[in-house]
Amino acid sequence: MDVTGEGVPAALLATTLNRVMSPAADPQSILAEHDEKGAGYRLLAPIEVAGKLNQRFGRQEGKQFFTLTYGVLNLESRELRFTSAGHTPLLHQRAGGSPAMLDVPGFPIGMSPDSNDFSEQAITLKSGDRLFVYSDGLTDTMNADGDIFGAAQLLEAI
Repeated sequence: MDVTGEGVPAALLATTLNRVMSPAADPQSILAEHDEKGAGYRLLAPIEVAGKLNQRFGRQEGKQFFTLTYGVLNLESRELRFTSAGHTPLLHQRAGGSPAMLDVPGFPIGMSPDSNDFSEQAITLKSGDRLFVYSDGLTDTMNADGDIFGAAQLLEAI
């Protein structure tokens, strides 16, 4: 997750997001639907979470928005289902292989509050695979000469 802006407004939004994205067992969590009796819950798919976040935070004062990559890993099948809301792509590296970008199209949360046009992808992870999550702060970093690090250099560095 990467919240736009700085100072108190950005910090308050980040704190609020941390709370609503708390573990699914918490009744305040946006990650699950709880039954009426409070006895259980259903974990929401990543695409559903992105939609709920956009509904809840799409009408923020000051036009604040945030990017997000969110996924759910099934430990038994090793399937990772994930979505992105304008965030940098995940990098997936098979054991002994080169990293590949897993880019899922999607707009940042809050940019288009009336739309829930998110998509979801799934990959099956194998023993020895690596998954890298990063923000544009890494790829936008400049060296002393003013050259941007960039995605190509990130892939090369891994």
